[in-house]
Amino acid sequence: MENAPSCPALARLASAALIAAVALWPSAPSARAAERPTVRPYLPTASCYYVRAERGRAWRIRFNAPVTVPPGIGLIVHDREGVIRAKTLVPPGDYSPQKPYDVVVPAAGTDGDYRIVLSGHSANLNPQVTPLTDLAKEVFSGPTLSMPHYTPPLYFMTPEGVDKITVSSRAQKLDIRKPDKSAPPMSEPVQDELNYKIEVQVGPGVHYWIRPVGFMGFYPTAYFAYAPERLFAPDPAFEKLKWWRLFDDVK
Repeated sequence: MENAPSCPALARLASAALIAAVALWPSAPSARAAERPTVRPYLPTASCYYVRAERGRAWRIRFNAPVTVPPGIGLIVHDREGVIRAKTLVPPGDYSPQKPYDVVVPAAGTDGDYRIVLSGHSANLNPQVTPLTDLAKEVFSGPTLSMPHYTPPLYFMTPEGVDKITVSSRAQKLDIRKPDKSAPPMSEPVQDELNYKIEVQVGPGVHYWIRPVGFMGFYPTAYFAYAPERLFAPDPAFEKLKWWRLFDDVK
């Protein structure tokens, strides 16, 4: 009479069968992997956006994602002297890269820098993808930046004459690199009620790489882009203008 398999032997047989079944079962991506958004250069929540335009050339500001919350997105474009070059309200609409909403800024008689100021609900602004314009030079700035999730690293440069900036963030350790991939000198982080503050030594005309960490503050301000070739430092005359007063009668 044959001996019945022992309990350990049955366990080994069951384990082998289970392993074989799992190996043959078609694999499926996890729910988290399937739902993870694509990394894209989404528009950050910043104070202003700057461009450098050539004399005699009209250029476009392009909204390439849906605007869903009324009344839409307020838009003003002005030069270094506060002269408004474009002023409108982008209405709600199902915009896309294939069917964007374009605002044409007329050509000017001289080369120059322009500031683009946007106002509206974050649900309208954050889905927009940069670059916003068809110009080669385009940066965004502000004393604070709120970065949407799943954005690539940023490049930044500082205004002329600035050799040190203070970065405020929720992260205790910031990942900042120079063009040679080395880290610039940084102080030890100091924590206040909500954020860490770190001083970073910077050089004139040098761009830096930083990994976004959601909310970030910069003092003095810096200029950011998702591609280093788009970086430039706008005319310092913009800092003296009270741009928020230009929104009094956007129609």
